[in-house]
Amino acid sequence: MSYLVLARKWRPLSFSELVGQDSVVRTLTNALEQGRVAHAYVFSGPRGVGKTTTARILSRALNCEKGPTPTPCGVCPACTAITEGSAVDVIEIDGASNRGINEIRELREAVRYAPSSGKYKVYIIDEVHMLTKEAFNALLKTLEEPPAHVVFIFATTSPKNIPVTVLSRCQHLSFRRIPKARIMEHLAFVSEQEKVTITPGALEMLARVSEGSVRDSLTVLDQAMAFSMDIREEDLQAMLGLPERGLLYELAGLLLRGDRAGILQMIQNLSDAGHDLRAFPKELVSLFRNLMVVKIAERPASLLELPEDEILDLKALAEESEVEELTLMLNEFLNLEGQIRSVTMPRYLMELSFIRASFLKGSTSLQSILDRLQSGGGTEGMESTPPRASVSRTPKGRTAGSGPGPAQTAAPETASEPEARPAASPRNDAGPQAKETSAESLSWNDVVRRVDQTNHPLAIKLSQGKVEGTHGGALQVAFAVENPDFFIGSLRRSLQEVEKAASELAGRKVRVNFVAAEVEETDRVKTGAELRNEISKDPIVQSAIEIFDAKVVDVRPLEGLYENGGN
Repeated sequence: MSYLVLARKWRPLSFSELVGQDSVVRTLTNALEQGRVAHAYVFSGPRGVGKTTTARILSRALNCEKGPTPTPCGVCPACTAITEGSAVDVIEIDGASNRGINEIRELREAVRYAPSSGKYKVYIIDEVHMLTKEAFNALLKTLEEPPAHVVFIFATTSPKNIPVTVLSRCQHLSFRRIPKARIMEHLAFVSEQEKVTITPGALEMLARVSEGSVRDSLTVLDQAMAFSMDIREEDLQAMLGLPERGLLYELAGLLLRGDRAGILQMIQNLSDAGHDLRAFPKELVSLFRNLMVVKIAERPASLLELPEDEILDLKALAEESEVEELTLMLNEFLNLEGQIRSVTMPRYLMELSFIRASFLKGSTSLQSILDRLQSGGGTEGMESTPPRASVSRTPKGRTAGSGPGPAQTAAPETASEPEARPAASPRNDAGPQAKETSAESLSWNDVVRRVDQTNHPLAIKLSQGKVEGTHGGALQVAFAVENPDFFIGSLRRSLQEVEKAASELAGRKVRVNFVAAEVEETDRVKTGAELRNEISKDPIVQSAIEIFDAKVVDVRPLEGLYENGGN
């Protein structure tokens, strides 16, 4: 007798032997016990998770001499024939090879005949989504009202390609990927029965490369048994062409440290040693995902399904990184893993991607930057300036960057602003200062900075003001703007917030009063009507109007000298 591979030798023969499909097993078992077996089922899920195997178990459960029963005996003629694949009443059809309307017409004719020996005729159509649209339409009537002795079971890896009209006539059972822990447990049992010695690391690697498929894991185990009956992690790495864990950790460390020269040298060494460079991106995706989980999760062991020593190694490696770096690098490696399969020179693409990933070292979130700036960190040696509007108008005789204080001359800010400033930093939120500051000497720039910590749009408006002294005990701030009533009215709605900031800086209660400053004619923005009237008197424009029989509709500035031209 020829050798029987492990995937067939250890194929489950009963519902209790199915691995990792508890919800499906419970549904079918209860249906058999209660006599509520449907006339059509759709089994969907990834490859190698037990769809066709479950269909055969259900066929035995329906046709067993003791059945219908959730525990078929496995020894009666019906069970034996179905197990061997010789039962005439269980018809398995490959949907990819029998996808046309003619094959479905033959099936419609055959279902009318009673089973020859068993109790039910069971039609198992594998990869049913491969049927043509016409074939599905031909099957609809039979599928909706089949004879009482017929049960349809459709297996597919792509249920979205099955017409809704077909799905609505079937009970849909979804098969899931098998958890890694369950696959490792099953592989350990099979290895023990096969008298194979296998290390925990090798078991974990087999479960990982199978990607949730029991069949794939048994296939790789079968191959490993041909390599050695004493299976170790190093043997699997050599057999499958996977990079060693030590190499992956070394490469990850270079990436997280931003060591570009070391990255290029390591890729050179891997290429010279004959490693399959296409295997590295996929392994790096898994590694960096694990690093991200370790960095974020409080209990990573519940999410990673890894040995404790490897989780400790991941934690040590994650100490060198930030979450933002890990997520950006993970995204880079995901893109690389998809691209490297189709390129002819994977080394060059890998070098480009790894160097690009190394530049991500030091990446952090915008919120972290803002937190550091607000706490005064990261700004040593830098003079913070108050926010300014993109275009600002100032009264004649003052510079746009002049500081607050009594308006005397057009001197620079350093000359016009008093020397005395609050003792504490304007970004310190510790409360009133120990030494009181008079309203006259209060720096308006500091007030603007304090407001900017909580209300940036308001700070933009306040930055256009100039302190003109005190009036009635209140700090008087003037604004030289167009439409001053509207502008100052909007500021007065936030007056309480401004006075709070000024009081915290001065160490005493400070009242603020907003007033309009006179705008000199040279600084005034002309209205659209004024501009059109002025341009229309120009001799060149008048000639153009006469030649083209035109009129001036709109006037717009060439270099931003005016605002709202033409409106």
